[in-house]
Amino acid sequence: MTPTEIYAAWGELSIYTNAESCPMCASAIRWSGFKEYIYGTTIQHNYNVGWGVMTLSSYDVFQQSRQLPGFQTSMLGQILTNETDPLFSWQYNEETNLKMIEG
Repeated sequence: MTPTEIYAAWGELSIYTNAESCPMCASAIRWSGFKEYIYGTTIQHNYNVGWGVMTLSSYDVFQQSRQLPGFQTSMLGQILTNETDPLFSWQYNEETNLKMIEG
């Protein structure tokens, strides 16, 4: 494939992540021209449970980059959060950590 064909192919692909991307990764997703960006747990959720993250949402990154050339990636967030939120919540939960230590 030529570089032009490769770039065009991104417009047919979806990227799935179990959590909303950081601002840098969200920018890379937008620049790459994926057809869709689909994620579960939000940045705000991870911040609320103790992760040290920037709280700039992917939505804000995408809104500020609408004028960029190329494909406009559609975004669908908070998918299956009942399954993804627990993956990020346990790490800073003292009760859960004590149960893991005690066995």
